[in-house]
Amino acid sequence: MKIKRKRSGFILLVVLGIISLFAAEMYMLSTDCFALMFRTNDIYLDAVEKNLVLSGLAWSEENKIVNKAIQLELPADFSEESKLEVFFAQSSENKVKVNINAYCILIKQVHQVQKTFLID
Repeated sequence: MKIKRKRSGFILLVVLGIISLFAAEMYMLSTDCFALMFRTNDIYLDAVEKNLVLSGLAWSEENKIVNKAIQLELPADFSEESKLEVFFAQSSENKVKVNINAYCILIKQVHQVQKTFLID
């Protein structure tokens, strides 16, 4: 006696549907992960930028060299591409005008800031 089997692709269609749902979910998770990584790097660079500016200001209060631009060496904590430049200019009433340029980079994100301070 021969057994007749009905060839149905129902199970195959269910499996393909589940796989496509998983693929769509993985795509959504990967885009969210990329956005989260970008924002985390942005927050890190903001902190590094603030640290560079405050370091430059602290150094400039100790070393007042008028009419000279100085590029400060940074410790190993900062990336190799980070730069900190301090420029002194004489201002009125015995105050020194300090321009601080900070530049930091992480992967492909770049932060650059220029701040001006008056110190005694």
